[in-house]
This record gives sequence, structure tokens and C-alpha cells, in this order.
Amino acid sequence: MEVVSAKPKAVKGTLGGSGETQLELEKRRVSQRESIIKEQLVVLAKRRVIEREKRLNIKNQVPLVALVNNQ
Repeated sequence: MEVVSAKPKAVKGTLGGSGETQLELEKRRVSQRESIIKEQLVVLAKRRVIEREKRLNIKNQVPLVALVNNQ
């Protein structure tokens, strides 16, 4: 993971500056990534439901036949 500070370098005579600290930056990035993953999970869950329904429909449409040979 690349470490990049969103906070500009301190100017002589100032204690704090504007901008995000590294911790705030990382928390924001984690939150954004979490949101993306949750959206992908919802899409995946919907896709799985659709695929499951397709499999069940195919099973119900195909006739079941058994061939028995008695010699």
C-alpha cells in the first residue's frame, strides 16, 4: 500500500495545518472500498438468485426417463 499524505508540509511557526491526517485518509479509503464491496455483494446475490431460478426451471422442463433392460 502506498503511503501518501494529503496534508501539506508544515510551514515554520505552525503547529497544525489544513487537510487530512494519514489516519483520516486511510479511514476514508477503507470506507470507500467497503462501499464498493457491499455493492458488488448485492449484485452477486441477485445474480445467484437468477441462476438458481434458471437451474430449477430447466430441471422442471426436462422430462425424466429411465430405460431398463430385462433380458
